[in-house]
Amino acid sequence: MDEASSLTSPRTGLFLISPRLARGALVVYILCLLTLTHLPIASVPPMQTSDKLLHLLAYFAQGGFATLVLLTHFPISIFSVITLFMLSALFAGLDEWTQSFVGRYPDWRDWYADLIGLSLGITATLLIHGLDMLWRRKA
Repeated sequence: MDEASSLTSPRTGLFLISPRLARGALVVYILCLLTLTHLPIASVPPMQTSDKLLHLLAYFAQGGFATLVLLTHFPISIFSVITLFMLSALFAGLDEWTQSFVGRYPDWRDWYADLIGLSLGITATLLIHGLDMLWRRKA
C-alpha cells in the first residue's frame, strides 16, 4: 500500500475497528437520540443546560459516530464527507420536524445547533484520524 492510499484507507490507524461495531454503535446512538428527542415535553425533566448546547453536543456525537462508519467503509474524499454531512443534516431536520408529533416544538435554531454539532463532530473525527495517520507515517 503506498503512502497516499494509506492515509485514506478506511481501516487504518486509530480507527482500526470493525465496520460492524462502527455501524452498531451508530445505530444504538441514533435509537437513543430518537427516543430522547421524542419524549413528550411533560416527561422531560427541567435542565439547567442550554437547549441549544444539548443539541450541539448530541449531534457532535452523531457526527463522530457517523464519521467512524464512513472511515470503516469508504476511502475518504470530499464527496463522501459532504454526502455524510448532507444525509446527517437531513436526519437532524426530520428529527426536529417529527418532534411536533409528540407535543414538542420544532425550532429552526435547534436544527442550526444540530448542524454546528454535526460539523464539529465530523471535523474533529477526521482531524484525529488525519493526525493519527501522520503520526504513524512518521513512526
